[in-house]
Amino acid sequence: VMLLAMGASGAAAAARVQAPAPTVVVPGERAADTAVSAGTFGEQVVELVNAARWDNGQLPPLKGETLLHAAAQGHSDNMAGRDFFAHCDLDTKTSPGERMTAAGYSGWNYAGENIAAGYSTPVDVMNGWMNSSGHRANILSLNYREIGVGYTYQGSDQANVRYDSNGDCNADGTYTYAFYRYWTQNFGRRGAVYPVIINREAVETDSRSVALYVYGQGWATEMRFRNEGGSWSAWRPYAPDAAWTLSSGNGLKTVQAEIRDGGGSVRGASDTILLDEVIVEPVLTVTPAALTFLADTADPRPSQQAVTIGNAGQVTMTWQLTAQPAVGWLGTLPATGSLGGGTAVDVPVPIEPPGLSSGTYTTTLTVDAGSAQNSPQQVAVTLIVADLQTIYLPLLRTINQ
Repeated sequence: VMLLAMGASGAAAAARVQAPAPTVVVPGERAADTAVSAGTFGEQVVELVNAARWDNGQLPPLKGETLLHAAAQGHSDNMAGRDFFAHCDLDTKTSPGERMTAAGYSGWNYAGENIAAGYSTPVDVMNGWMNSSGHRANILSLNYREIGVGYTYQGSDQANVRYDSNGDCNADGTYTYAFYRYWTQNFGRRGAVYPVIINREAVETDSRSVALYVYGQGWATEMRFRNEGGSWSAWRPYAPDAAWTLSSGNGLKTVQAEIRDGGGSVRGASDTILLDEVIVEPVLTVTPAALTFLADTADPRPSQQAVTIGNAGQVTMTWQLTAQPAVGWLGTLPATGSLGGGTAVDVPVPIEPPGLSSGTYTTTLTVDAGSAQNSPQQVAVTLIVADLQTIYLPLLRTINQ
């Protein structure tokens, strides 16, 4: 483990950066990483870090932090683009802590960095780090609350990558093989920042019920939450673990948190997660949206038509069909029914217009399925009664000669 003092970055002189010796693996191939973004690999590494922390003593999760992501990605880009592999930038002579501060991550009191080269996947690089005592110590450290990850693939990499063997920020030699892939983890903790983390920083969830981790032990006495700028929950006694329910509807969700101490000082934080919930409640579907019937005063029964009532959900749905206003020309309708998930039924709409004079008549059918999604729905019904004349054309016979 190498301890580096901060220089002119503005951080306190007592602040330290833990930067273990780099770990490398000779790549077996240079195949391009197709359809994989640096962000995607970075998100996977963050999830793997928090899984490792859980598996090794149920340690608190780390919050993915945009500024640390930028610092880590910048270092991976620079190592790949300027042919060096070291914690210190061998060209600019900037240390990990200086790079984090330059990226805007200021006010930190603990920071660390892991780097690696040659590993093909997030799982591979995490295995490499976890099998190295110094890198493992960074990943499992209780000194950190936030993390950033950078990954760069360079298909044109050459066997000219410089290294620094003694940590003095000067190149001591060149590797005899190309790496193609460069990884950076940056860790940090800012004294005034207490993150909130949804589902241990998972990218996505299929349930509105989530678990929050709220930093603030030793400082906070109370906490509260809300969704996307909605109403705040009541203040409750502080505890690091909390259950929460996301707002309804799939998409990117935000949970905001506030904690306060005994003196009334308040600190805020937020986290996001993508909700892709499988809908288990019934979902009402009704087609068509309108029906039109044409009747003759002499033959008043028009062709039969139907309304299709469906359940696009996964659980049984009960429905009720009514007409408003009630009209005498509409026959008896099936008043109620039930549908299992993924099923539908055609409900005939009987028209009985005897005695009606020519004209246009209307009513509205309402299908009510209680608490099902999209309930209730309406169908406009129009009956046109006309005095249709029967016209007989003369029979023409063609004689061919």
